[in-house]
Amino acid sequence: MVSGRADWDRINAVNSDFHLYIYPAGQESALLDSNASFRKDGLANLARYTLLTFQSKSSSLDSNQKLVVTGDLTIIHVEREARADWSIAYSGAQVGDPFMHRQTRQVRLVIQDGSSASGAKWPAIRPDLVGSITTSDEQFHGIRKILVDSVWPIVVLDERCGPPAATASADMRGYQGANCSGTPVLPSTSGEIPAWSDQGYSGSKDPDPTAENRVTIVFNLRLIPEK
Repeated sequence: MVSGRADWDRINAVNSDFHLYIYPAGQESALLDSNASFRKDGLANLARYTLLTFQSKSSSLDSNQKLVVTGDLTIIHVEREARADWSIAYSGAQVGDPFMHRQTRQVRLVIQDGSSASGAKWPAIRPDLVGSITTSDEQFHGIRKILVDSVWPIVVLDERCGPPAATASADMRGYQGANCSGTPVLPSTSGEIPAWSDQGYSGSKDPDPTAENRVTIVFNLRLIPEK
């Protein structure tokens, strides 16, 4: 999920300004302030996760009239040790104190109007803006492994939840929790999986060997007017 502020100047795009925050879906109440930025003391209820922030510094137009925003991309990787001490009241593993690793590098965010973006795939309303950042393990040490190994809950668009139907039974073992519906955004595969395997199988192979260390982050942004 993405939150933050996008000051999009349609008349003079180079005056645009972006402050973006990327976080695991379903963790808004634990991580975000009222202004859609990260809380200083916020912790997601996940064993390991990654937060990303982009803060723009300057903007220009490239030869194709796409907006190129130069700014700082910060990656915060959080790992929390799972505690699973058994007791009569055991309700599942609990996560402990966090261990954080942070790194910041300058990157370029390429922005274009969502109405003219080619190949943008999104299962809901077409995004207002589409942006992308391309980097690599050489620029951000270990970024690919960090993103792949993190826990990323499925994003559900237009999620609607309600209480389960009332029942006359007093048996709490039948409790199912809230009933929710919406449109899930399913992740794409990270590589091709062979049709068969043996003891020598070492994982899926990316069909493009030059992409082994490359990471591209694509943003589908839906803008909401500031109140």
